This record gives sequence, C-alpha cells and structure tokens, in this order.
Amino acid sequence: MDKKKLSLIFSVIFLVISLVVFLSVKANRKYAERIEVEEQKKQGAPEELDILTLQKQLTGAMELDIAEGNNDAKVVIIEYASYSCSHCSAFYKNIYPKLKSTYIDSGDVKFVYRDFPLDEPALRASQLVHCLPEDSKKGFMKVLFENQSAWAYTKQFPEKLENFAKISGMSSELFHSCMADESLEQKILQSRLSAHKAFKISSTPSLIINGQRFIGRTNWYEISEYINNLLKN
Repeated sequence: MDKKKLSLIFSVIFLVISLVVFLSVKANRKYAERIEVEEQKKQGAPEELDILTLQKQLTGAMELDIAEGNNDAKVVIIEYASYSCSHCSAFYKNIYPKLKSTYIDSGDVKFVYRDFPLDEPALRASQLVHCLPEDSKKGFMKVLFENQSAWAYTKQFPEKLENFAKISGMSSELFHSCMADESLEQKILQSRLSAHKAFKISSTPSLIINGQRFIGRTNWYEISEYINNLLKN
C-alpha cells in the first residue's frame, strides 16, 4: 500500500473519530443544559411559592400599618409611600381627601398607609411618626406632607424634624431616642424590602388594591373607576 493511500485512510479514520467525539460532546452538553434548566425550575419553585406567600401575608394587617376605615370593607387599598416623595405629597393633598370622603367614610374602602422610604430623611420621618401616640400619627403625617419642602430636601432635616416633633409635644430626649431606635429602623426597612420582593415596588406612591398592584396612573379618574368596578362585582 503506497503512502498516499495510507495517509488517506488515516485521515478518514481521524475524521470519523473526531465526528463521533463532537457528536458525543454535543449530546452531553445538551443533556447537561436540560438538567440545569430542570434544576433551576426546581430551585425556582420555592422562591415563587415564597413570593405568593409573602403577597398573601402583606395583604393582611402588619405591625406598622396606619389604617383607617371599615375592617370589613369590600375594597382594601394599601399605599406604599415616602414622606420625602413629591408625588406622595401630591397624592395626599389631591387624591386622599377624595378617597376619604367618597369611599373611606362610607365604609366601602379600608385605607392603609405603609412606609417605603426612598432616602434617609423619609426613613427618619417614618421613625418619628411611629414614635407618636396612635391618635397623633395621622395629624403628623399631614404636617410632614404639607410642609415637605421645608424639611425633606435640606441637610438640616434632623433639626427640622425635631422642631416639628417639639410642636407636637414630643420632648427632645424622646425624639433623639426615637431616631436612635435601630429596631424600629430595621422594621421599616424590612417592610420596604418585603414590598419590593412581593410586588416589585420601586417607586412611590404605589397602590395595592385587593391584593393586586394598581398599574394605572395615580389620578382620581383612574383610581375611582377601578374602585367602582370592584364595588360592582
């Protein structure tokens, strides 16, 4: 057998072996990828279940809720808001009064305020509200939102908040104790984290209405129309 034929035979054998190896590697890779996908699905199932459980939990009463209205109302609105958020201030001034007079006072809606601080001034304001007596919280919220520009956007926000606290009757000692309350701070931040995980909230104000995140714009027309549809069904 001459050298050319021998070389050709070896070349063919090499190509066949290479092809077999290639197909084997490709098959193993596909199998590995399929197993990986299945494992990810298995690992993802508990996470999905956790989110569903968390959503259900958050639609119920929580420790730091500031709520008003009929506990047996057909519609429950949970607002996640930040005291330093200008849109939240606008919501409080323009939308909330209409919600109260039209739906909350009539017993059709239960309204729940929850903290979703976007920055440190909002976090400290949230702490301050929770350090007040129950019957003073809503009035102090009104002060914070209506005077937002006077405290929320300055480096002197601690002093501004302390002045508001003193006007409400809180001593300087109690104010500083409240601001240093790490347990309360962690509860507020954990509530924020849970809302983000459960409902993908990243901006304020965000509304959860009967357990579902409200996707429409936060204007009176869209919100009232959404509520009316729920009340009819």
